[in-house]
Amino acid sequence: MASIDRMSLLELLRKSGIDGDVDLLRAYPKTIISSRKTVEHVEFLQEKHLEEIVMANAPKQLFSIPDELWEKIQPLLPEEPPKPKGGRPRMDDRQAMTAIFYVLRTGIQWKALPRQMGAASTVHDRFQYWQEQGVFKRMWEAGLQAYDEAKGIEWTWQAVDGAMTKAPLGGKKDGS
Repeated sequence: MASIDRMSLLELLRKSGIDGDVDLLRAYPKTIISSRKTVEHVEFLQEKHLEEIVMANAPKQLFSIPDELWEKIQPLLPEEPPKPKGGRPRMDDRQAMTAIFYVLRTGIQWKALPRQMGAASTVHDRFQYWQEQGVFKRMWEAGLQAYDEAKGIEWTWQAVDGAMTKAPLGGKKDGS
């Protein structure tokens, strides 16, 4: 059975982006800290769960939008709508876009979005609003234009892919 002093474990976790006792206990609640301040089964923690702990606590760092890309996205976003009745402060646009990219890239459901990235309902609402405002279409167009300028797109030649199969239950032979 391996054992490591508490400070060494916290330093290891801090290097992985987890800071403090609260985060350690939240990330791995089954860790037993004895009165001598040692953690049992550290090899198991390091081999099996350290990656999970880091992934659970660091999606913002792993999926953050680089400054160079954000400078290109920001002008494509609509102005913040007015709030005549006041209300909560608006979630930062960059944080919302980071969370949207996280959902789209990982394929998770909106409600499975890690809380530290933002409230799932807020992020989904922003996604829907930006979709209605044409933000993602403008991003696509800007990306195509940048690629065309950098590499060139042969606009006169395009291909479409598709597949046709028989419907499993079919219909009548007359097409209805």
